[in-house]
Formats: sequence, structure tokens, C-alpha cells
Amino acid sequence: MSVGIGLSVSNSKAVMEALLGIKSSFKRTPKYRIESRKDRWVTKKYLRRTGVMPLFELSLGAYFGLVVFYAFVNQNYPTIPFLMFFVVGFTYMGLMSIVHMTLHRWLRNL
Repeated sequence: MSVGIGLSVSNSKAVMEALLGIKSSFKRTPKYRIESRKDRWVTKKYLRRTGVMPLFELSLGAYFGLVVFYAFVNQNYPTIPFLMFFVVGFTYMGLMSIVHMTLHRWLRNL
């Protein structure tokens, strides 16, 4: 459930682009083109720029973290488990984007 909430940012971006008539190209899934034993997938795969989306997702995760703190301080305990879905979802999506980008760059330089 948390991952679904985390995906809402990119899904909302796609819907807004469609409603506003912004043309966005279809990003084809890259293929590795491994043709021999010497070929390495790390050097074959390209890396797209992530932009500000991971930072926005992490910001939403931090915001909902503050909302959880606010709920705790005001003794609104029943809402905390529900709010944690948002904290985990947005933080997970933002961190995984950054980890994927960083790990790929690190592996490429091996």
C-alpha cells in the first residue's frame, strides 16, 4: 500500500501532462545488448536523469513525518498508522530513485 502511495507523484505528473496537453515522449525500456561473455550489462545500460522528482518525494516523506509528529504531540494516536503509509511510501520511492542512480554510476566506474 505504501508503494502505491509513493507512485502517486509520478502518476499525478503523467495525468497533469495529459490534461495540459504537454507532449511527452514514450521512454523505451533500454536493452542490454549482451553479445559475448566479455560484455557487461553495467556498461551497456544507459541512465536517464531523474530530475527533481526524488527530492520532491523525499520532501513529501519529511512533511508527512512532521504530520506524524504533530499527531503524536496532540495525542491523535489512531491516525499515526495511516499516516505512516505516506511517510514510508514517499520516502521509499525517493530513496530508491537516488540509490538506483548512485549505484548505477558507481558500478559503471568499476
